[in-house]
Amino acid sequence: MKLIYSGEIMTKKLKTKRIIELDIDVRVAAKKIGISSATLSRMENGETPNVNTLAMVADWLDCSIEYFFTQSSPKKKSINKPKK
Repeated sequence: MKLIYSGEIMTKKLKTKRIIELDIDVRVAAKKIGISSATLSRMENGETPNVNTLAMVADWLDCSIEYFFTQSSPKKKSINKPKK
């Protein structure tokens, strides 16, 4: 199995904490995290952050970086049978 980053998980968790739990705007949340408001806005819209930013956001959300990854089973290789 391999891990795949899930921007959907990140987006949902960020918006839930920022809007529902804390009721703060993007600028305030970004300042608390230590990133620019533009970066936070892009992340909330599904853009993949760099590893350092991901770590800072995970710390603010009080979760591990692994939380933002999903497991994927490797696809089975199909074997093409020769035509008769």
